[in-house]
Amino acid sequence: MKNMQEPKTISMDAGNGVENYVLIPKQQWEKEHLQKVADDKEIKLRPWAHEITGIKSYNTLIPLLNHYRKDLDINNGGCVYFPNKPGVPYKFVAGEFKDFVIRHKRVFTKAKI
Repeated sequence: MKNMQEPKTISMDAGNGVENYVLIPKQQWEKEHLQKVADDKEIKLRPWAHEITGIKSYNTLIPLLNHYRKDLDINNGGCVYFPNKPGVPYKFVAGEFKDFVIRHKRVFTKAKI
């Protein structure tokens, strides 16, 4: 029988009394979170983002996304999954990203919405 380790936990008081939290690796949480989002909303890849913004160049789109990373990052409640290593694709929650582009039309001057 394989020896299973107890999950790591942390006790924290955030003003509501001490509560226990189970710690999981960040990559596992990101994957689970993205899968949960994918179940609820349509996920698109970077070529779709080029089309929706009208920005054809990778070298133009990616710095623009990074400029708004605080608002767009899925880990902050946004609609873009930013890869943390090469070879992993950017992923976009279609409806939310399209709304973001509409709200920031001046920045995305070539948007085809």
